[in-house]
Amino acid sequence: RFLIAIARSPPVAFACDAAVAAVVLMHDYALLTTAGLESVALDALASECGLRASALPAPTARKGESFGSAGGLGILVASRQEPLAACALSAPVLQAALAVVVRCEVEDGDVLAAAVGSVSEERWRSAMRTHAAHAAPLPPSAPSFRIASLRAGQHDFDSRALSSALGAAVSALQPSWRVDLEAPDVCVLALLVNRSLLIGALLPPFSPRKSDPLPMEPRQWLPRGERG
Repeated sequence: RFLIAIARSPPVAFACDAAVAAVVLMHDYALLTTAGLESVALDALASECGLRASALPAPTARKGESFGSAGGLGILVASRQEPLAACALSAPVLQAALAVVVRCEVEDGDVLAAAVGSVSEERWRSAMRTHAAHAAPLPPSAPSFRIASLRAGQHDFDSRALSSALGAAVSALQPSWRVDLEAPDVCVLALLVNRSLLIGALLPPFSPRKSDPLPMEPRQWLPRGERG
């Protein structure tokens, strides 16, 4: 008997016989909450939904530097063999739920090229598998998508350039897909703070909005069309 380590996020180790080396497919999630309230969100998810997640460290800002909307988000991550229950994705403590495509620290150099290059076919298929476990089936012909980006830190490109480059990467992976900024079948959210990169497919019950990279929050006590 021996141990096999699956290089995923987070890694998974398990024992198996030499004759059978099974691969465990995981569902990787990023749950966005309000920065500074990560511990509150973790406790709520654990007590109300039985979900054990972890919080990513907050990015460090230089003196006088502001991360704007991107800095207002705290990121919780969870990796599971089974899809998350609906109560976890719709928890009031969340601002968005994503099926993770990429979560990494971009190396020095061409940050934009590195971000785009991180979207591999394997990572994309894994995220789409998780997306399919929660969302309605995609149209049989020409599904639509949209890229929404939040960027903070010192880069030689803006959020629009990041969205455009990632859109080209998705189009290369899904040649039959078309862009729809208003009502896409799949909304891909990219969050880049300094060199910390998160890319994921938005999961229901959250729905994209054309006017804001962050989705509409499905809160019954909010007037229609508003976000808390």
